Amino acid sequence: MENLNLNFTITPYEITDSNWSYKGEGNSNLVIALKNGESKVLRIRKFDQSEVLAVRDELEAPDITSIIYYDKIILPLFTDSYFRVPLLGRINESQVATLNKGLEKVRPEFRKRKVIQPGFVTVFDDFTLLPNQLLEQLKANVFTSKEKTDVSYPEDTPIFCVEIKPKQGWLPLVDRKFPKCVFCLNQYLKLCSKSITTLSKYCPLDLFSGVSPRMIFAIKSLLETPQNNVRIFENGELVFGDRSSASLDLVLQSFLSGNQSSSVENSSAALDNLCTLLVNMLTQNITRNDQDSFPRNLSSMRNCSRIDSQELTNLSADIPSRIPMDEIIKLNTLLASQTTPCDFSAQDLPVNSVLDKILKIQKLDTYGADYVYHYYKTCVDTAQHSPILAYNSNQLIEDAFPRVLDPVECYLLATMARDCSILVSFKKVDIVKSGPKEVSITKDLFGNKYIFQVNVADVNAKPVQCIGKHYSRDNELVQAALNILQDK
Repeated sequence: MENLNLNFTITPYEITDSNWSYKGEGNSNLVIALKNGESKVLRIRKFDQSEVLAVRDELEAPDITSIIYYDKIILPLFTDSYFRVPLLGRINESQVATLNKGLEKVRPEFRKRKVIQPGFVTVFDDFTLLPNQLLEQLKANVFTSKEKTDVSYPEDTPIFCVEIKPKQGWLPLVDRKFPKCVFCLNQYLKLCSKSITTLSKYCPLDLFSGVSPRMIFAIKSLLETPQNNVRIFENGELVFGDRSSASLDLVLQSFLSGNQSSSVENSSAALDNLCTLLVNMLTQNITRNDQDSFPRNLSSMRNCSRIDSQELTNLSADIPSRIPMDEIIKLNTLLASQTTPCDFSAQDLPVNSVLDKILKIQKLDTYGADYVYHYYKTCVDTAQHSPILAYNSNQLIEDAFPRVLDPVECYLLATMARDCSILVSFKKVDIVKSGPKEVSITKDLFGNKYIFQVNVADVNAKPVQCIGKHYSRDNELVQAALNILQDK
C-alpha cells in the first residue's frame, strides 16, 4: 500500500479477465464489482474520448477531495448506519485494457462515447450483498442466546438487493406551479424523447408520504415500470432492471422460493409481500438512536432560512419565472382536465429512517428554483461570491460542517438527495431471539424474518452548473407535456 498525506491510503487492486463483473454506470462513473471475496466495488471515472489528454494530470492525482466530501458532508447527514466513507484505489493501463475487453460486451451503446482511463478509483463496499462478517455471525449462531436452536441459517436462501432511485419527494411551495410533481411531468419529456413508451404510475410524493398504502403503491408502480429507477440483484447479480431481460414474475418466483409459508401461493401475493417488506425496511430506524440524528446546527440553519410566504413574495417580485405565465396557465388547464393530480399531502416519516434523512436534505431547498437561479446568476455576473460548494480539501477539514449555507449550496445538497440511490439488501433467516445490536431484523406479511441493511449511494457532490441545466430542463418538460396533452 502507498501512503498519502491526510492519512489516506491507496490500495492497488488485482483485475483479471474473470475476477470482476459489470454493475452499471451513470453519466460520470462506471462501476464494477470485484469477485475476490472482499465484496468491493470500484467506481471509475469516465471521460469523453476528446477529453482524455486534457485530464491526464487529473488522472494522475488521487481524488482526495471527493473522499473528504464524503467524510465531512455525507457522513454527518446520513450517519454510518446508512453510509460508509469509501477508500482510494488505483488501476493501471493493463487493467484498463482487460476491463475494456470485457466491458465491450455489456456496456449500453449510448454509454460508449465515454471511456475509462488508468488512474485513481473510489472503492465502496458492495451494497448489493450483506457484509461477510454478518453472514459469518449467522453461520456461527452468535446471537444473544447461545442455544443452537435460536438461529436457523438456510445457506441456500438468496440475498436480494433492491436498488431504488426515489427522486424528488418534496417541492418548495413556490415551485408547486402545477398539480403534478417534477418526476411526473418529466415523464412527458421522456415520452417525447422516446426513452420510454408508457407513463409510469410511480410518484415520489407517494413514497415519501409516510402513508403506508401510498408507499406500497409507489413500490409496486416502480416494479411495474422500472425505467432506470429500480433494479433487483440476487446474490450480487442483476436479475431485474434496465439491463436485464428477466421478468418480474421470475424474480418473484425466486423470492417466493425463500418463503416457505403456505400463505404465499402466487406472484400477486409475493408482490404484495415484497413491497410491504421494502416499505418496512425503508421506514425502520436502524440508527438505534431515538433522537433525531440529523445535524442539529444544520436543522437550526434550515429553520432559520425557511422564509415565510410574504418574504418570499417580496424576494421573488422582480425575478422572472423560468416558465412563461401563459404556458403555466395553459398546462394547468390541460393537466386538470386530462390527468389525476399528484398528492402533495404527507405525514411525518419515522425519525432516522433512510427516507426521513433523504427528505430532510431535500427540504434544505426552501427558496425555490427561480430564486436560486437568479441568485446564482447574480453571483456569477458580479463575481463577488462563488456559489460553488467549498469542496476544497483544506477548507473542508478546517470548517465544521454544516457551515452557514447560502441558497445555492442548499439547492445543490437538495439536488444530491433527489438523485441519490437507496440499496436495501436482505436475506430470510429464522431467528427466535434478536441478534447483536448492529443486526437489523424485520418481518414480512407472513411473519418470515429477514436480516437487512440499508445504504445510500450516488451521493456525489453536484456541480453548480446543474442549476443552469435544470433551468433549461424545466422549460423542456413543460413544452413536452403541452405537446402530448394538446394532441390528445
